[in-house]
Formats: sequence, structure tokens, C-alpha cells
Amino acid sequence: MHIIIKKAAIYLPKENSEAEQNRLSDILHNLAKDRGFLIYKEYREKNDESSTKISELQRLLAAAQKRELDVLLVNNLNSLGKTLLTVNRVLGILYNSKIDLIAIENGLETEKNRDLIYRIIESMVSFESQTKSRLIRAGQENALHKGRKLGRPRLPLVVYRQAMDLRALGRSYRRIGSELNIDESTIRKWVKKQEKNKTK
Repeated sequence: MHIIIKKAAIYLPKENSEAEQNRLSDILHNLAKDRGFLIYKEYREKNDESSTKISELQRLLAAAQKRELDVLLVNNLNSLGKTLLTVNRVLGILYNSKIDLIAIENGLETEKNRDLIYRIIESMVSFESQTKSRLIRAGQENALHKGRKLGRPRLPLVVYRQAMDLRALGRSYRRIGSELNIDESTIRKWVKKQEKNKTK
């Protein structure tokens, strides 16, 4: 009888400490051992402030799309994203790649009911999105009813004049933004608008 051994990947997001990552890693490795999975690779995000162009989650999803693994082990669904929408995008890639998922804290396993579980999560995402849209619209209508203006508040004219003066001195937009504590793009747009008006 031919026994198929599934290849499992472990994903560990950033945690408060390396010790916590190691603890979760041990739990997931023990789970893989109990299920008879072969560990394909452990993807571990770095906890330090240094950033790389490609995250470990992106590397994991690239491997999933190539079918280099059969099952993904995580501590919980929150490991895959900060919002339900982000989590759903990741799950969509796993689903289309026919990769099973086990999230131990959520008691979630897609191996037996993959289609049903993914549909439920997709419905939850749709519900969350619709709820947020309704709340935003209700907030905007309430603000308009009270006579409030929507959008970002305008900066005082004196701040823009200071920006123009600094620009005339040859300062870069980045430096002006830093000195006035304003976003560089805001200064750039306003200065260019004023220069364009002068040429008319």
C-alpha cells in the first residue's frame, strides 16, 4: 500500500519576542509530527525593524502557487493578515492552489470541508465590508447634517507661505516637509499649483 506523506509549511508572523515565535514554532512542529506531515519549510518573519522587499508570507504564497507544499500550519487566522479582507486574499491563493490550512487556535481545518469553509470565510468578508460601508456612509450623513465639512482640514495659509519661502531658498520638498512637519507630497502639490498659477 502506497502511503502519501503530505508536505507541510509552517508560517510564523512577527511576535512580541523571539521566544514567543519559538514557542509557537514548537507547537506547530509537534502538530506536524503528530499528523505525520513532512516539514517542507518554516517561514518566519523577522521581529526587528529591518524590512525586506519580499516578506516570508509572500515567499510562502509563491511556493503554494507552485504546489511545493500540501498543507499550511499556522497558530491562528490572524497570522495571515491584520484584516479579514487580507486574510481572505491569502486564503483565496491557498484555495486556488489546493493547499489545505490548519489554524490550531481557531480549530480550523480545511482538509475535509475545504469548499464549505472557504465559502463561509468569503461570506464573512463580504459582511464585514458591507458593514463598514454602511457605518462610513452613516457617519458622513451625520456630519453633513451637523454642518461639518468632510475631508482633511486645510493648512493655514501662513504655512504654505513659509513653504514657498523655503522653496525660493532652494530647499528640497523633503526638507521643507520635515521642517514644517507636513507631508512632502502636500507641499509639492501646493507649490506646483502656485507656480502654475503664476505662469497664467
